[in-house]
Amino acid sequence: MEGSLLELGSALSLTEEEDEGIILPRDLPRVSDPFALSLVGRLLSPHPVNFEALSHTFQNLLRPAKGVNVRRVADNRFCFVFNHVVDLRRTLALRSWTFDRNLLILQELSPGADPESVLLDWCPFFIRVHGIPYRYRSTAIARLTGAKLGVWEDEANVEDFISWSGALRLRILLDVNLPLKWALRLRLPDDHSLVVRLTYERLPNFCYLCGRLGHIQRLRDLQFADGFIDPSVHAPYGPWLRDNSFGG
Repeated sequence: MEGSLLELGSALSLTEEEDEGIILPRDLPRVSDPFALSLVGRLLSPHPVNFEALSHTFQNLLRPAKGVNVRRVADNRFCFVFNHVVDLRRTLALRSWTFDRNLLILQELSPGADPESVLLDWCPFFIRVHGIPYRYRSTAIARLTGAKLGVWEDEANVEDFISWSGALRLRILLDVNLPLKWALRLRLPDDHSLVVRLTYERLPNFCYLCGRLGHIQRLRDLQFADGFIDPSVHAPYGPWLRDNSFGG
């Protein structure tokens, strides 16, 4: 509705009185920022969420020492207004958050920013890379792998991603608009190559057909299409993409 009104307004000409508008005085008192110490969040869900349930669940899980107020900004977009910066930093550090297995993308709101227009497309995940030979488990390999997946966030913690369990564990900032990757080809210096497999910790809802977060295939609807083939039989993605080593 708002968008259509703006489009209509851009096609009309203002009268002289309308164009004069409202002139704000230079000494206009500043109001306090209602979104100071705030995180803006977007829930990746195909349906509007129950706001009261999300607010109650979030506060019970986080239990901020100084409290937090959850405000609805738009459908599946919210502001989390904290009373202390320590609680805000802790919430960011514990990402990624989910509600009803749907991903909640959180980002700190800059002073003066509009919570309705902030782009919320990136979220950190721990990804395990299986099958990289031990002799290639180095900072350089982690950096190259992270660049293929998104943005590697653990540059300062070299030892954290070196695992003796058979996998590299990387904290990667992912673009949620892109399909998840389930494997990468590793091309070795001796001209040989191998395929390494990827799993994701605490992976929320995603589509087994397109691999995108927040999408869920609806077999009930798909089965009425002409030439329907049950995608669960030959789906390119599946629950095996989840890594359950840490309860994910």
